Amino acid sequence: MAKVNLEVTALWARVLKAVPGSKLILKYKQLDIEYVRKRIYKEFSSFVRSKKRLDLAGVTSQREHLKTYREIDLALDTFPYPGWSTTQEALWMGVPVVSLKPEG
Repeated sequence: MAKVNLEVTALWARVLKAVPGSKLILKYKQLDIEYVRKRIYKEFSSFVRSKKRLDLAGVTSQREHLKTYREIDLALDTFPYPGWSTTQEALWMGVPVVSLKPEG
């Protein structure tokens, strides 16, 4: 969750607002910890009014983890530090990924 900073949260929230009825799925082992979940909800609360727009998931079996990709239309990469294994996994599962081009 270290890559999900306030800039990332703000941009992802803009995407949620731009696509009515959309939902953001965040899946990470630390999301099993209540205070981490609360932190994420708090960060998004400035931008997204309903917790129903956020689906926070923690640890699952590998099979369940990969099944989650069936629910995803588009993966959003983090920045300025992009994902690696998550991005590759999404692409492998047939989910397109939107990434920002690094500056420089």
